[in-house]
Amino acid sequence: MTRGTDINSGDTIWKETPLTRAAKNGTWIILDGIDKLRSDTLSSLALLLEQDIINLPDGNRLYAANNFRCIGIAHPVNNNNNRSSWITPEIKSMFHWIEVTPLPSDELRSILVTLYPSLDSKALDRLLQLQKELDKVVLDDNSTEKESLQLTLRKMKHICRRLEQRGRISELGKIVHNTLMTSYLPDREKRIVEKCMSRCGIVAESTTSNYNLGGFDTSYTLDEDLVASCRRTPSNPLLVPNPRFEENPGQAQVMQDILEAHSV
Repeated sequence: MTRGTDINSGDTIWKETPLTRAAKNGTWIILDGIDKLRSDTLSSLALLLEQDIINLPDGNRLYAANNFRCIGIAHPVNNNNNRSSWITPEIKSMFHWIEVTPLPSDELRSILVTLYPSLDSKALDRLLQLQKELDKVVLDDNSTEKESLQLTLRKMKHICRRLEQRGRISELGKIVHNTLMTSYLPDREKRIVEKCMSRCGIVAESTTSNYNLGGFDTSYTLDEDLVASCRRTPSNPLLVPNPRFEENPGQAQVMQDILEAHSV
């Protein structure tokens, strides 16, 4: 369970998480990235997966329904890494294990072409080549974590959709930087991404100077249609901050980029 706020009184309360609701209602749930959990945290779910009784923090007891099912998704164990495996004997007995091989490049291309038919073919070629370059780095260098450098199908769909909306192949470098969040990567990993992009013919725009005030168009305004599509109506406006902002072109351009990424 997790802590939340009562919409009527404003008091803090215990709220059910998706995992609790799935167990109670007898539905399916997907746990994505279980290899990133501590082994004792993951093994604490063993009783729940065995449809046993769990004591909840609010004092109630959870009985898992008969139809409750759980799918865990994780990266496979890297045999070349010296670190101990996250699959302990207890965790090994919790699941039925299936290893899924990565999609071949031609199948991945077919998927992206079907989803985004108007995408520039040159941009798609460079993006697929970049995925190969980054995957090669991940396989060859086990000194540090490289999962943040991988272009997963989810990330590639995000890039393709944003590029399809903008319609300019020159935007590919900036979108890749934003998707991989290279501004937050260590310098070494950031240089790896930029070298791979350069080998693939993708212009590696600097992410540190994109939002310097001197580089903004002073007449820049937000796309009101995009703002309207992302706007949500809160069920209780009193719980949502409503500060007043003074408009400026720098803020507008940053907000436009955030809204565009959110909208896809």
